[in-house]
Amino acid sequence: KSCLMAMVPTDNNKGVGMLDVGANAENTAQHLNDFAVMGSVYAKEVRGIDNPKVALLNIGTEEKKGNDMHKEAYQLLKANDKINFVGNIEGRDMLMGDVDVVVTDGFSGNIALKTTEGVAGKEGVVNADLVRVREGSNTSSKIVEELEKGTSVMIESAVKDNTGIVWYKVSYAGVKGYMMGQYLTVK
Repeated sequence: KSCLMAMVPTDNNKGVGMLDVGANAENTAQHLNDFAVMGSVYAKEVRGIDNPKVALLNIGTEEKKGNDMHKEAYQLLKANDKINFVGNIEGRDMLMGDVDVVVTDGFSGNIALKTTEGVAGKEGVVNADLVRVREGSNTSSKIVEELEKGTSVMIESAVKDNTGIVWYKVSYAGVKGYMMGQYLTVK
């Protein structure tokens, strides 16, 4: 079955191929298995990645998560020796750049893609005094800048850390880093 693939920017600037992003509103587990093979071949032949990591977009990382179709797809992907299946991936981790291909049904994939498009390229304004910009999306990462209230930044992407806190990847005057979402008002 055919599908649509989008290259989505990631925090490490590698990008991730996500498929299906909207050609099919409903898919079977076998469709997702086929998409994984297509995405893996693309990553190898076009992007030059020797052993692309393939993940299944799901509501949790555990093997038993998801509806029946996702559980069945997991088993097919796990048994597929044509791909390097690394397991489930949650939406909040999709843009980290840890995988090369994200497989999903067209309905969920389109929502994920549109959400990413909706955040990237927006302007944000710092809403507190001396807000720290960090190298990574966690409080233990090195501080690269402190911004004053009212400072405008460009938002490149958004991620959630393992505690559920939203972090925005931002750029300001040549500096790139991460800010906690609660300290940024998106315009």
